[in-house]
Amino acid sequence: MKKEYWMCIIGSTTRDRLPDGSDFPMRMPVRETYTKLTGQQDEHCWSGWGLSDRKRELIMKIWNMDEADLPNEIVCGEQFTPKQLFILAHKYNMADFIKILKEAPTWKG
Repeated sequence: MKKEYWMCIIGSTTRDRLPDGSDFPMRMPVRETYTKLTGQQDEHCWSGWGLSDRKRELIMKIWNMDEADLPNEIVCGEQFTPKQLFILAHKYNMADFIKILKEAPTWKG
């Protein structure tokens, strides 16, 4: 059976409204509910504040793309490291981001 993951983006707010450690009290109920629903511990639980509107829009665009339409570099992960993909996604709009992934033979920083 194919593995599936749940994703949630919530907000927005400003940093000054967030107390130190504000990620923990939101993440823990999600993990606990996951265990109750599935009867198993999660393999991955990632969350964190600081997602900009632009990054949120990019994530949502990629999330809604058919897997067959994703650039091979994202699917295979051979050409770019996750950090490099993050830098590219932050720097360019979606069309340019995909063009770079399809055309760049190597990462040029």
